[in-house]
Amino acid sequence: MISIHTLFEVDNSNITFPKVEWKDVQARLDRGETITTTRNSCGIKKKVFKVGEVYTTEWGSAVEILKVKKFADPTKIPTYNKMDNTMKASISHGIKMCGTSNLQWVHLKSLSHPNNGVIFHLVMGRDRINSIKKYGLCSPRRLYEVDKKIFDNKPFRIYKQRASSELNIPIDEVTREDVLTYLDTSSQRLPYFTSKSLFGNWLPYEEMGDKVHTLMKGPLYELTIPISVVKKHKPIVVGPGKVERYSTWNEVQSKRFLDMVRKQTKTPITSKYRFTFDHVAHWAFTDVYYIPYNKIQSVRIIL
Repeated sequence: MISIHTLFEVDNSNITFPKVEWKDVQARLDRGETITTTRNSCGIKKKVFKVGEVYTTEWGSAVEILKVKKFADPTKIPTYNKMDNTMKASISHGIKMCGTSNLQWVHLKSLSHPNNGVIFHLVMGRDRINSIKKYGLCSPRRLYEVDKKIFDNKPFRIYKQRASSELNIPIDEVTREDVLTYLDTSSQRLPYFTSKSLFGNWLPYEEMGDKVHTLMKGPLYELTIPISVVKKHKPIVVGPGKVERYSTWNEVQSKRFLDMVRKQTKTPITSKYRFTFDHVAHWAFTDVYYIPYNKIQSVRIIL
């Protein structure tokens, strides 16, 4: 039986609301309304909201921060007179505990589709979680520069085999530098893919199906990454027999696109050794280089 456990969650990945407000807040977000909320925190739990960031609510919806304004006087907040006594008491308590230096009036709105605020990355292997915490999600170039021993791990052996064939060098003579040369100059590689490329999944593990895990040895880690972290890069979609560089994020954040990915994912191709993505659309970025640990929203271990 496969079980899933959250190993860690990076601060600032979730946004909470009083439970009595869940139904009303969720309904307003589902209608596409922009809502406002007053936030104040300090110390190790201090949370500073920034425009463009994506958060997850307790009921699983992804919301994007549209506007943030700070106030030294809570009575100046435009919605203050509409707040009930419980809300005002909560703000007063927060000011008593933390002052007003981080008193924020936040505007947020639900993203148009439940899954379009985050992307995913699957990592296989028992020793990978410590390197994720230390280095984040790394491209081959980044791994080579920070820890050459990690660069030699199993996930990159296939690159060594390909470099051997492409450069006409016996595999036992292929160096790490040869692998980087292959990734950046090979005539066989697909367009846009270099030693600084990262790859991942549009869908979470639950939607990928058990076939993803069947032929993998050891635990599988799923990293959740807010799209806001990579939104400055144009998404590359690797699909059945083709590679497409999309001009805007709106195209790959649409319900139509994700439904297409789900349809392809129903019949993934497996080989003797591993799950392959040849006929399942997945994402790629050519120049992300690496995503730091503190930008990863959460990591789950799948046993």
